[in-house]
Amino acid sequence: MAGARVLADGKTKFTILTTKPVDPAAPTATELNAGIDLSCDILSSDFTWGATDSDKIAEKALCDEGNANAIGASNYQAGLTLWRKFATAGGFDAAA
Repeated sequence: MAGARVLADGKTKFTILTTKPVDPAAPTATELNAGIDLSCDILSSDFTWGATDSDKIAEKALCDEGNANAIGASNYQAGLTLWRKFATAGGFDAAA
């Protein structure tokens, strides 16, 4: 498939930006590449970052039969485990 986008092993980049992008909704490749790339410092086994199920509220109109749910607040989930790095000489590497 030409031009297909996939979320596959080794294809996810996670960057921490040190400066705010000009357009936060659409950062440029230059802005992203200027950030800190943490892709190799995060465990994939428990990485979660994205939308999840919205809240549901048990509400229905007078004319509805049975139970009915209305969609409530949107939810987002985020979780990650970082590798702890050590300096070559031993001890924690504060620069990493």
